[in-house]
Amino acid sequence: MITLPPVIQSVIGRALDTMRSHPQHQLLPVYRLPISQTLRTTYGIAVSDPIRARLGLATARRVLPLWHAAMPLYPPPDEPGVDPNRLPDYFLHLVEQAFQPNADLDIIKQEASDYWYVVGNIEEEIFEWRHETNGPLFYAFYALDTAYLALHETLGYELLGRLQHWEKHSDDTLPRFACDAASSAVIALSGGGYRSGPPINVEKRRAFWEWWLLEALPIACSEAAG
Repeated sequence: MITLPPVIQSVIGRALDTMRSHPQHQLLPVYRLPISQTLRTTYGIAVSDPIRARLGLATARRVLPLWHAAMPLYPPPDEPGVDPNRLPDYFLHLVEQAFQPNADLDIIKQEASDYWYVVGNIEEEIFEWRHETNGPLFYAFYALDTAYLALHETLGYELLGRLQHWEKHSDDTLPRFACDAASSAVIALSGGGYRSGPPINVEKRRAFWEWWLLEALPIACSEAAG
């Protein structure tokens, strides 16, 4: 059994109670940002980013099959390079590379920056050109976005809290540039979303947050601290 510092146990317990009592089992972003802040103050900056990296990696892997189930979407590339049908796999490869002691983080940060428009173009293609609102490509995009946001979190970027009046939003109303990997993952697994996707499956939403709080987060803390 994983033993966590009392302050971390407390913040997880409060988040769990809040989520379970919400009528749609939302763990609202305004309650998630304090978790990240508590991790940082408890473990220190030297450990907090590895925690987010491991948590983001686990979260993205949980929804990755939803992307693969909808592929291929594009023809394989004619030249050497990243297969667009395996973009989230590439992002998670970069996350794992960032773990390495001699990782060139400048190169990884540049890759993350270069793919900002690529992910945005895929979103536009799926939702504007293909008019995908509730089929496999809906879930696939949010799985892709989860992996991309996990890469940003690994590199130390915090997107929550950067939108005006963000504290009034749920994961279903936050635009993608203002949310975290968990936000996209929960939509990939349970529906909802600001693009008027499929109705929220409240039991799937509760199951995801229970896994995230009770399994993924403690394991990420234990691995990073160890």
